[in-house]
Amino acid sequence: EAFKAYTKEVRELFKAHPMLGGKLKACGTGNIVNTANARNIIPTRNFARGHFDKAKYISGEYMADHTLVGVKTSCIHCPVSCGRDVEVEGPGRVKGPEYETLALMGSNLEIGDIKKVSEWNYLADDMGMDTISLGSVLGFSMELAERGMLKSDLTFGDSAGISEMIKDIAHRSGLGNDLANGVKKMSEKYGGHDFAIHVKGLEISAYDPRGSYAQGVEYATTNRGGDHAQGASMYMESTGPLTINPHSLKLKVELPVMQQNLLCAINSMVLCMFSTYGMIPRQVHDLSPNSIAYKLAVTAFENSGPALRLFLRKRPKTKPMLWFEKWLTFITGETFSTGHLQDIGARIFNLERMYNLREGLTGEDDTLPPRILHEPTFKGMTSGHPLHKLLPRYYALRGWDSAGVPKRETLAELQVVV
Repeated sequence: EAFKAYTKEVRELFKAHPMLGGKLKACGTGNIVNTANARNIIPTRNFARGHFDKAKYISGEYMADHTLVGVKTSCIHCPVSCGRDVEVEGPGRVKGPEYETLALMGSNLEIGDIKKVSEWNYLADDMGMDTISLGSVLGFSMELAERGMLKSDLTFGDSAGISEMIKDIAHRSGLGNDLANGVKKMSEKYGGHDFAIHVKGLEISAYDPRGSYAQGVEYATTNRGGDHAQGASMYMESTGPLTINPHSLKLKVELPVMQQNLLCAINSMVLCMFSTYGMIPRQVHDLSPNSIAYKLAVTAFENSGPALRLFLRKRPKTKPMLWFEKWLTFITGETFSTGHLQDIGARIFNLERMYNLREGLTGEDDTLPPRILHEPTFKGMTSGHPLHKLLPRYYALRGWDSAGVPKRETLAELQVVV
């Protein structure tokens, strides 16, 4: 009964929350498009740039005003309803595109037509393809063709032939047979390693690390490759309500470790990662970026590194404060706090790491694409992401050696037996 009563309380909290019950409910994950574009981190032209002039035409706000059909959709019992329904010629009313699709199938291909992106999203869903990898391999193919390294009519800014190529990829027909293998395999066959956007063979999500250093560290180290859904550090750094300096080295190691641990625990509870967004209270969302209070909050957050490192090393076990901790406590009868969840997440993350090491991956694979490391996208920058400065610090905070291997005492503390 306590669990049910508390769940009702949390539902009301989510409904009233500026992000969960506000932006996500009104515009879905597409609300990130304009923010990412303003921050210069939306993938454009195969990650050659971080700004797209036509971004507003593929945004969640534009979708809400022009293409949204009927009610919004949600997972069962979720009060947020971040899903979109749109109209596609032929199939009719279908699930609309999320942010990753809008960016990778839109700005990344320099396509500012939300109807086309919605059509391609439907085709990918219908044929069982991930739109992050799909948009990345299409963008990579366009650049290969542009450089004369691939015979293809696919062109940036031109929607012609994309629907047909999506079908060819699904059926492994013609050139689609090569694209179906992904960016890594394509680069091994046709070249273009320097602009092949993937980590550990997985195409990276739609947040350019050159404007979100913590997210870059997360991409490089996450066990399944360049995926944002095992940390989402960018929300705490670049796209959330309290954005720190993305080009300072402060918190660029602590945030990925904390977020990776947290999301490992949250995913194991089969909870949506968006439930973590509620941790940032309304008072922070209500701050004006030009206010003294906002600037003081940012400064305090940026300088919290020593305290955060101590917390991540000790992971103190206290009382449950947040909803996922209280839910777990109600269900099991055992006490779970933030420290407990960090423990659980660290154990999962290190176990995954040991699996990868056994299968042949090493610290050499904890890297970012050459384009991301070496090509600047901001004025004043002479290079890309400074991973070489941050990775040793990340390993140390994790309790790993200089080669990225978890130390014996780290595994013993986490009760990981290999």
